[in-house]
Amino acid sequence: TVMIIKNMEDYIHVLDPTAQSELEADVREECSKFGPVDECLIHLDDAHQTVSVYVRFTTEDALREAIQVMNHRWFGGRQIVAHEYDVD
Repeated sequence: TVMIIKNMEDYIHVLDPTAQSELEADVREECSKFGPVDECLIHLDDAHQTVSVYVRFTTEDALREAIQVMNHRWFGGRQIVAHEYDVD
C-alpha cells in the first residue's frame, strides 16, 4: 500500500528542513483525499540529487486512486511520476 512519487521537488530546495516539512505536509494533505495516510516520508538521494516521496495508505483502494490521480500530474511546474512501490 505504498506509493512512490518522483520529480515532485528540486533536490537543493528540499535540503532546507522547513521546505522538507512543508512538502511532507502538502503531500499528506493531498493524499488524504484518497483515504487514510499512515505515513509520508521524504527521501533525499544525495548520490543522484533526487527527491522521492513515499506515501503509505491504509487501503489498496486509496493507493490505486492516488496513483491514478497523481501520476503525470503537474506540481510546481514539474510533471510528477507516481506508482506503486514494492516494499519487499
